[in-house]
Amino acid sequence: MSSLPCRLGLVGRVFGKMGSAAGLGLCYDVLPPSRASRWRAASFVSGGVPVLYHHILGPMELLFMATRAENLAVVRRLREELTGLLDGMDYCLDWKEGGGDGGEGWCAREIIYHLVDTPDRDGGAGSVIAGVLDGTRGEVTILPDANDVTPARRAADIEAVRAAALGVLQRAEDAIAAAAEGDFEGRCALTHLPARGIHESRTAQSFIDGTLARHWGEHLAQLRGVRAALGM
Repeated sequence: MSSLPCRLGLVGRVFGKMGSAAGLGLCYDVLPPSRASRWRAASFVSGGVPVLYHHILGPMELLFMATRAENLAVVRRLREELTGLLDGMDYCLDWKEGGGDGGEGWCAREIIYHLVDTPDRDGGAGSVIAGVLDGTRGEVTILPDANDVTPARRAADIEAVRAAALGVLQRAEDAIAAAAEGDFEGRCALTHLPARGIHESRTAQSFIDGTLARHWGEHLAQLRGVRAALGM
């Protein structure tokens, strides 16, 4: 798929939600935290529509293309953080505040397998990113809040839990390393979020930003909170 439809899709998501006083709707998943600071875009909500008001930059900056090296750095940072957070958690993978299955939030095991299964249960983010980048994945359905801890997963030791997560990151890293610079914005997949009624074209870069940089970052922060609660 050529890069033009993908780029037009990106512009459409940024400017397509009209109706605010300024007429500039902002779809937040276009501005992942890792890149929003570059665009210096502040927002407020007017009539339920997020609006850019602080600093509107040129369209070329909105189409900023991350490099292969930057994307690889994201994966490697996540791997290092994950490895460090799981260190020493072999005895408390299933601990929750409040105790037992009725405890609050997710335990470390559930957090990790949620990451392994998102955005889908067929290889997670690594499989999706690889498929979009090499052109074999033209359609993706995102199932939120996946938390499929099977009996086999419940019995897995920390080495197996860690290996499952690292396998996802390794597949993503291999795919990113093999991709051409133009593939990150030039390769797209039709993306469905049934729970939100969203059906749109998304670039490989949006999956790297969304399912890795943002989503993994959020849940590693959650895992950090579990460690803090345990006094680790």
